[in-house]
Amino acid sequence: MALLFDPDDTARAYYGTDARASALLLGAGLALVWIRAPRSLPRRWRLPLELGGLAGLGYLLTVVLLADTDAPFLYQGGLLLVALASALLILAAVQPTSPILGRVLALAPLTAIGLISYGLYLYHWPIFTWLSPTRVGVDGYELFALRLGVTLLVAVVSYFLVEQPIRRGAIPARRILVVAPAAVAAVLALTLVSTEGGRAATADDRLRYAYTRLAAAAPSSAHRVLVAGDALAFNLVRAQGGPRAAEDVVSTVAGIPGCGIANGRVMIGGYVAAPHGCAERDAAYERGVDSFDRHISVLMLSGTDAWDRELGTRTLRAKTGEARTYLRQRLERTRRLLTAGGARLVVMTVPCPIPSTGSPPALVALQEDATRVDWLNGILRSYAAEHRDDVTIADAQALLCPDGVPASLPDGTPLRTATGFTPDGARAFWE
Repeated sequence: MALLFDPDDTARAYYGTDARASALLLGAGLALVWIRAPRSLPRRWRLPLELGGLAGLGYLLTVVLLADTDAPFLYQGGLLLVALASALLILAAVQPTSPILGRVLALAPLTAIGLISYGLYLYHWPIFTWLSPTRVGVDGYELFALRLGVTLLVAVVSYFLVEQPIRRGAIPARRILVVAPAAVAAVLALTLVSTEGGRAATADDRLRYAYTRLAAAAPSSAHRVLVAGDALAFNLVRAQGGPRAAEDVVSTVAGIPGCGIANGRVMIGGYVAAPHGCAERDAAYERGVDSFDRHISVLMLSGTDAWDRELGTRTLRAKTGEARTYLRQRLERTRRLLTAGGARLVVMTVPCPIPSTGSPPALVALQEDATRVDWLNGILRSYAAEHRDDVTIADAQALLCPDGVPASLPDGTPLRTATGFTPDGARAFWE
């Protein structure tokens, strides 16, 4: 499992029988030991074993309640500890002298679940997949209750009509010889028919799934915040090691680095930069809005929208009326995308730039031109004021550049670099 673990795709290490063999073999080993062991252990072993079983139960509950299936520690020993904890719990509970575990786990509701537990395991996956939110029209706890209820019903029916008759020999062997191959053939045929036309998951599929999982994992009381923007927004997440997840706020980023709100190709001096693939930017915003189900959207720009750019056959010069009109049109388009569903939009002002060391003089001249940033921030502020019903302005410029100078942390650590945030600066800015 540890060798097969891939942090970007855990499916192979999670579902592979070879990767999960440790738990199967440990259970088989425990059974072999138990059938040869005395029915009751010596008195000196009873208390340590009971305490060990309780510790195993505590670990299992902790993993179930707190661990995420993508957590690296699970694949680097955590799931092996799950198997060991389960074995220890079983060994303690089956002791006739067990004062706590044996009695609690012998309660009728728990033993009833135990009788149908394999059916619950076997049927829950197709049932949970089949009863999707779009198919049944409910979500959240209501959907989980529905799925669980149907799974329990099917497992109980299967126990009495399928499993018990087979165990009691009610189905003659000659009939099994006919029915079993037919059942295998039917399952294979059903599998081929139901998966016909399937395709490999695309990058878009995986990203939507990641957004959905992050939203589902957020505490019900947390504000879900989607930060849209260009390289500055992406660097904010990358510098702190991933999306922010806390009890009060869960945030992630949507967009394409290098793509603000404007289209076209930026002009640096007399040079027109190569196309950057910004045509997918609006689709990226829609993907985040639809899949992350945010309460608040944040627009965070780095300032390249204040540069001259080539739009088709025309040149759009910054700080002109034509450029101002164009950027307001793009802001309107972006506002509609990011406030879909009733969310508020927070527009952050653009902080003062930090010139790149060793960059071409024409690029440094653009980055050092504070008048362009002020012009762009004026557009952002006036637009937010005109749409105050669903837009709020947040003055990132004042926070990151007091008195026009890039800010530092109290210990002198810079908040930003020429390409974005420092790790400490990113964490401080999130706060």
